Amino acid sequence: MPLTRDAALGVAVNGVPIYDYTGGGEMSQADLAHHQTQHDTIITKQLDVCGGHAGRGDDYHYHAEPVCMIEQMANVGDAAIIGWAFDGFPIYGDANPDGSVIADGTLDVCNGQADDIFGYRYHTSPYPPYIVQCLMGEVPDFDALPRVRPLPEYCRLPRIRALQSHQHRERRGFARAVWTQQTNSLARCNGEIDMDTA
Repeated sequence: MPLTRDAALGVAVNGVPIYDYTGGGEMSQADLAHHQTQHDTIITKQLDVCGGHAGRGDDYHYHAEPVCMIEQMANVGDAAIIGWAFDGFPIYGDANPDGSVIADGTLDVCNGQADDIFGYRYHTSPYPPYIVQCLMGEVPDFDALPRVRPLPEYCRLPRIRALQSHQHRERRGFARAVWTQQTNSLARCNGEIDMDTA
């Protein structure tokens, strides 16, 4: 049975975590069978041009093909492994490693297929689910996989207030944003103040 989680399912070769295509929490087994349009990070325009964004924990991660990373790879090409899923299987781009096109209907619910070398492999794709959406392999201690927690409320509020209260000033054709943030709250977020005494 495929494994799903509301956290990273793997990591790109540049060290950036890879999540499924949604931004709405963990998908159920039933959710895997149909496209989650309302949570699709591409349709809802949550991603940058590189296929990622900063999440609730201020961590940058991918939800789609990491195009900027791929363009910078020394071994760029269809045979290049672009990441590894947490079940140990490789992640490739939109084509088979030999350069052939992946036929419609070949990729399974997790966006992968059988592989002669590794036994199984995942792919990115130009259509949903775009990237790994679940894990097909065995993961001995699934609950112990790395997870980034959302920032606490006291860390998010100063940033939101700062963005809401900024002032733009024109200077020689450039806009400059000016704002202040509560020092105490920022120090807490950066671990500079003991949380129990602050």
